[in-house]
Amino acid sequence: APLISGARIDLGHAAVVLTFQLADATTTQTSSDFGLELNLPGTSWLEVRPPARAVLVDGRQINTPLSRKAFDLLSLLYERSGTACSWTDISRQVWPERDGAPVSPGEVAQQVRQIRQRIDPEGTRPNSISSVQGFGYRLDL
Repeated sequence: APLISGARIDLGHAAVVLTFQLADATTTQTSSDFGLELNLPGTSWLEVRPPARAVLVDGRQINTPLSRKAFDLLSLLYERSGTACSWTDISRQVWPERDGAPVSPGEVAQQVRQIRQRIDPEGTRPNSISSVQGFGYRLDL
């Protein structure tokens, strides 16, 4: 369907919202025109697709699927890539059934190990998931 005046256009999980105004005044803009660097699917070596529960590394789906907890943790880290996720956020997002009760560092570390083994089996990206001492973890793409 063609765009009509006032149509809303969401890009990158609503990271950018545009409103279409006039067909004869439309220009092409990129995120860099606005000083933005967006982590959109297909722009890095890692892609996480939550609706399909799929993980792609270098454009190929990983052979061995992640456990539910590991996938949920990777999804959280991916969504916030470049930003440290606190232990509290990880506990609430990945273990919601615990109703805010603490999750041991060992439980989180076990999931991180599984993620690292699946997304980087050759060890070529050893620092992609970093422990942030006393705080949580960060995914760097």
